[in-house]
Amino acid sequence: AHYMLGRYQEAAHAFLEALQYNPDDETALTHAAHGHLLLEDRANAITLAEQVLRRNPANAKARAFLIHAASPGQSLTALIASVPQPYRSLPE
Repeated sequence: AHYMLGRYQEAAHAFLEALQYNPDDETALTHAAHGHLLLEDRANAITLAEQVLRRNPANAKARAFLIHAASPGQSLTALIASVPQPYRSLPE
């Protein structure tokens, strides 16, 4: 609810807090990656997104968070190349 209301700091902390209750859950890990991005903690966002993608390479949200976290200074061509070919044309 915090995120939908534009309260991004509170949302980030809620995402991170939820992870402690379900540390192996794919959704909790994906939301925690998002929480780290909201707090501008790119290194931890990348770590969590990569963890999710090792388990489920088709997780579009984790892939998007990974691209977002790794994007500063990267060209669009490099970002597109980082997405596996089968996932490049998916709407997510």
